[in-house]
Amino acid sequence: MKVTSFTKGMFIGLLLFSGLGGLSVKAQETNWWLTNSLKLDSLSSDLLFHAEGAYSFYTSSGNVDMILQDATPKLFLRKGRFLISAFGELKYQKMKVLAGQTSRTWMHNYNVKLIYDLLPDIQSETGILLQKDDSKYIDNRTVYYSGFSYNTMDNEKLGQQYFLAGGYQTIKPSSLPLNIQVSDIQQPVIYAAQTLVIKTIPNIQITETATIIQDLDKDKAYQATFNVSTQFAFTKKIAGLISYQLTYDKAPIVSQLAPFVDNMNTAITFGLNFSL
Repeated sequence: MKVTSFTKGMFIGLLLFSGLGGLSVKAQETNWWLTNSLKLDSLSSDLLFHAEGAYSFYTSSGNVDMILQDATPKLFLRKGRFLISAFGELKYQKMKVLAGQTSRTWMHNYNVKLIYDLLPDIQSETGILLQKDDSKYIDNRTVYYSGFSYNTMDNEKLGQQYFLAGGYQTIKPSSLPLNIQVSDIQQPVIYAAQTLVIKTIPNIQITETATIIQDLDKDKAYQATFNVSTQFAFTKKIAGLISYQLTYDKAPIVSQLAPFVDNMNTAITFGLNFSL
């Protein structure tokens, strides 16, 4: 396997990410980053920090030369009832078919949000979603939203979370095929999400999530994502990860792209999850 500059960069990034564990202000036995502060027996007045992430890598050579890398970092900061969380997914694919051209695809997703615990099961959430996806000709998609969630993730057997928010999105398409000209898009949206976490099997955690962003323009298009993942704990800090993800667009975000993109995409990922 050739060690490319991108591979080196990802490896260095993982080392730096692992080093963030040294920034933890104060450790606690409970998963405070998943638990409403009003349900904790005690909560330090100090600034709390937690980081975790997953990474997977695939390479092949021969008739098809391919590199596929996927990293998903997560960061959490808590101060009293306030929780700041930052989620990201960075996916890179380079593929060349024998005697064919080389194609490169980048996909970035980021979600930064501020959560405030109103009641033991109720939280307010305000955040920003950022997306870039070469496969869908999206150069920059930004969704601003604010809403409320019902959260019982502290349950020992079945954690649940339901979220509903209103927001506004702006979309900047990348260069389109056949020199199609499209202006930037701005529209109101409804954003909804649901998460279930099954914790009844020792050392195994099954998580199911579903999200939908409904456009409120005249076409009423929507984008939905469904994900099921299983983590197998090897140690307190490292777990194996298998996940299946399905994304469905009722219509392309840029309607002129209908002849060039599929409505449904699926992916299966195998990797490792690190917790600091």
